[in-house]
Amino acid sequence: MLERVKKVKFVDTELYTAFLELTHGRSEEKELAGEIEQAVAVLKINPLTGIRIPKQLWPAAYIRKYGITNLRKCDLKRGWRLIYTLEGN
Repeated sequence: MLERVKKVKFVDTELYTAFLELTHGRSEEKELAGEIEQAVAVLKINPLTGIRIPKQLWPAAYIRKYGITNLRKCDLKRGWRLIYTLEGN
């Protein structure tokens, strides 16, 4: 099977640090970290699994700060969602 995704990265170190804190937190925080890890594993296989967010709903701050050209979301348990963007080669 050809692996579609070569790299998954957090948009900034602050976000990555917050994720790492979840992995060492209380049980519900560890559960959320596990859900994020599972979602990323699914997205590595099929990056288009998530729902496309229409451009008019993109936060202007995301466009300015990160220069996004697409935005998608993957729903997690308890109302959490993973927001992500895809980059080509």
